[in-house]
Amino acid sequence: MRSQSRKSYPYALTENGKPYLKKDNSCGYYEQVQMQMGLPGISMVHFVLCTDVDVVYFPIEFDEALFSDLKLKLQQWHETCIMPMLTSGKCFKFIYLVLTVKFD
Repeated sequence: MRSQSRKSYPYALTENGKPYLKKDNSCGYYEQVQMQMGLPGISMVHFVLCTDVDVVYFPIEFDEALFSDLKLKLQQWHETCIMPMLTSGKCFKFIYLVLTVKFD
């Protein structure tokens, strides 16, 4: 990784010369990766950052404790936001609206 490109990684830091993904970033990348690993049961992935200067990848290991917390939050969100929309028919109206919009 070139030194001038390190500043261009908004969601990764350099720790002992090696990049890693921030766990406390407001963008939620770390949490998103953990959910994508936990649902199918994957224990390790490589996170890839592509910029105009470099392509960098680094391993991320599965965090069971975080996934358990995220899974509970996702279940609550699904029950309070998604299910009411699906059962009310509003979701289908929205899909119809999106499908009928014409783009130039």
